[in-house]
Order: sequence, then C-alpha cells, then structure tokens
Amino acid sequence: MKETARMIIVLTATCILSAFVLSYVYDSTYERIAQNKSGALLEKASLLFNQQVTLEEKKTSLYENNVGVYQSFAVYDNEKNKLGDALVIDYPGYNGYLRIFVTLRQDTVLGIEMISQSETPGVGSRIAESDFKDRFKNKDLKTFDVDTISGATISSSSVIKAVKEYATRYEDEAGNN
Repeated sequence: MKETARMIIVLTATCILSAFVLSYVYDSTYERIAQNKSGALLEKASLLFNQQVTLEEKKTSLYENNVGVYQSFAVYDNEKNKLGDALVIDYPGYNGYLRIFVTLRQDTVLGIEMISQSETPGVGSRIAESDFKDRFKNKDLKTFDVDTISGATISSSSVIKAVKEYATRYEDEAGNN
C-alpha cells in the first residue's frame, strides 16, 4: 500500500513538473515563433509582388469550422501605396488541411505559395511545385480556370477550389477596396 502511494506521489510530482516546464518553454518561445511565421509571410508576399512589401493585418469573417480565410492582409510598398491583398486560406486536401498563401489585386490572383500541406509525397505534394503554382499567376477571378495535376486530382482540385471560392468571396466582401 505504501509503495503504491509513493509511486502515485512521484508520478503526480513528475506530471506537475513536466507541465510547468512545458508552459515555460511555450511562453518563452511563442513570440519568436510568431515573428518567424510573420517573417515567412512577408517573404512570400515580397516574392509574389516582386518587390519589398509591408503587410497590415485586416479582419475577415470568412473563417468557420477550420476552413476559409484564416488571415488577411493589405499589402503596401515602401511608400505606403496599396499594392493589393494577401490571404492565408485553410482548406481540406486529400491527407489533411492545406494552408495556402494567395496574393490578389482587384479580382486578379497574382500568385500562390503553399505554407503547409501533408499530401502524399511525390503525388499530391506536387501542389507545392512551381509548375502547379505558376498556373495561378495573373488569373482573373471572373474567368478563373486552372488545370488539375494528373494523378493528384484531389489535392490540386482542393487548392483550385480554395483559391477560387475564398479569393472571390474575399473580394466581394472587401468591395475591391
């Protein structure tokens, strides 16, 4: 009986100590991780707008049930002239959720970058390759037509649907401001 009580006490103390250590690590690294993510988005936006840009986060109501526009940004050049908008879209793919970075300028998709995906390596993961991403460059949302990847139809269709649906809905909600 005493041995059981001692094991329970040791196990409880270990769990409490582990919880405190994990909380400390989380608190001490949270800000740095957020800065790294923000820097990565800024880098993607600069790449897609072909110049150094700044991002200003905007509110959006197009995110529910882990699907939709997760974040939206107004994109500015160094002189504070608005260049367009950028969206982070979450959408279900074949093996999990896709997180897609989309840049827009007045009903035109300037380009996309994959932030994260867990599609099948060598098949669905081809959605992150330049050959597929380049199909979105300068696509008008009114006449939006992008071909899927043969052999990765579900993954590529998910990206196409996500960009078309949420970029159009965002532009409608924003009124092309």
